[in-house]
Amino acid sequence: MPVKMQRLSVTEYLASHPQDINVTFSFPDGRQLGANKLLLSMACTVLEAMFSGNWQEDEVINLPDTNLEAFQMFTEILYSKEVDLSKADWLDLDQLYYLADKYMVEEIKEQITDCAKDNSTSGDTIISGWAYVWDGTVTAENLTMLGKC
Repeated sequence: MPVKMQRLSVTEYLASHPQDINVTFSFPDGRQLGANKLLLSMACTVLEAMFSGNWQEDEVINLPDTNLEAFQMFTEILYSKEVDLSKADWLDLDQLYYLADKYMVEEIKEQITDCAKDNSTSGDTIISGWAYVWDGTVTAENLTMLGKC
């Protein structure tokens, strides 16, 4: 008989175990997200290189180019390798794609692109539309064309 255990997500765990938070990310709206350098470094070589420098444990890293929701989704994927993209809105997916590109996590980019293709009536249209979305030019027409994962 298999043993089933209820597990917290890493984000939930860190919220209840602040002693394991050793890096904080700050966003333009003033909100912050605590994280664990080791876990992020194991999943992302760019973050590993960033953290291997002279970072202090209590350092706050400002991320002026994204929002908390997208970065939290990004870290959840890095922590657990699994996030349901169907629950994300397209603006967060836009930011998630941007983060995956910025931090060189090709698997996330591929998953978002596959999700967009799967929900398109025309492969050419979706690729063209997605290019407009992920480069930051979001229009109602593009979002309507894309649909949702």
